[in-house]
Amino acid sequence: MYGTMVSMGGGQAGYTRGWIGFAKGVEVIEDAINTVEEVKVIENVHSFAAKGGGRVFTQTEKDGDLLFYSTKIGDDIIEFGGNFSKSNGTLTIKNFDIDGALTNKLGIRGIKSVITDFGKQQGVNQVIIQGAKRTTGASPGKIPSQLIFKIN
Repeated sequence: MYGTMVSMGGGQAGYTRGWIGFAKGVEVIEDAINTVEEVKVIENVHSFAAKGGGRVFTQTEKDGDLLFYSTKIGDDIIEFGGNFSKSNGTLTIKNFDIDGALTNKLGIRGIKSVITDFGKQQGVNQVIIQGAKRTTGASPGKIPSQLIFKIN
């Protein structure tokens, strides 16, 4: 019989083991590799984010108060933008949008890290993000809650 031995967390000893068929074994291994790659990307995001202010932001587009910036996280580039206004130490970004390979992997911690670094470089005390109306996903038409990030 061809098969693959798998060890998985759980059980009293911490692991359970068993034989599974070859096709299923390949699927399990591919899933494990994909999971490891996703974890590496997320670790890259968070470890790079932890480094702080060394991030470089490049303005990529401007039309009145509509601005877009890009920055690099690991080997990937993200772009974010919206309608920017600055008043009394607060930067507000209305219709905030973010794009790039890491968009769905950043999470709130990754976004907070990027925006906090950006806010520091802009010399503000806080950044308020007001999301754009969703055009796709779970709730098209929904406007996400605003996020407020204090800048230290």
